[in-house]
Parts: sequence; structure tokens; C-alpha cells
Amino acid sequence: MAQLSMIAEERELGARVTLFNEGDEGNTLFLIRYGTVSILRKDRQSGAEEEIATLGTGSHFGEMALVNDDHKRRASIRAKENTFMVAFDRDALEQLAADEPAIGLEVYRALAGALAKRLSVASGHAAHFKAMALKHN
Repeated sequence: MAQLSMIAEERELGARVTLFNEGDEGNTLFLIRYGTVSILRKDRQSGAEEEIATLGTGSHFGEMALVNDDHKRRASIRAKENTFMVAFDRDALEQLAADEPAIGLEVYRALAGALAKRLSVASGHAAHFKAMALKHN
């Protein structure tokens, strides 16, 4: 934890301030220490932003930016209230993993677990909606 804290960058985001926009390049993972953010996606038809989820204290986002080179953000993030975060840059995490392989293994194992959990939830939702669509046809 001490070595992770050395590469962590604390960030504060004011209420209604956008951290990044859908389509922006990304290379940072964020952990919410305190506060709430909206995850927003543009409707492909109207172009209007729609809130697709809310994340709060203890949540994280941006992990895809750590595992994909040239990653483009898939959604916008906007604070709902004053939000305090810890940011981890991909280059700094990769250097830490190279210098301390045991720490790197734990960090990337945790990221893989988080991504697998989100994929499982998304797959469950897709199966549910597919079943509903078939039922109504």
C-alpha cells in the first residue's frame, strides 16, 4: 500500500464538473474516496447525454485505460457533488509492476477481477433483454 500511495495522485472534482468526456483519450484509473459521479453516454440518435449509472464512495472507473493502449473513454464522468478521488496513471503503475512484480501481479489481478465482474453483469443483462425480446416476438 505504501508503494501504491507513492504513485497515487489525489484529485478533487467540484459538483457538476466533468472529469472527462466520451471519446477522450484515457490512461488513468480513478478510485472514489468520497463523493458521487454520473456515468454519461451520448444517445446515438439524438446526441443527448443520458446517465447510465452512478458511482459512489469506494467505487472505481477507468480500468480499461490501464489495459488498452490508445484507449478512448467509453463514457463521460461528471461529479454529482464535490468528489475526492485517487488517480493512478498507467505509466506509473506499469513502472511499479516492473520494479515490484508481486505488487504488479496483485494490482492487475484485482483489475482483471473487477473487469470480469462487470462483464458478467453486462452479459446477464444482455441475456435478460434478449429473452424479453424473444418473448414479445
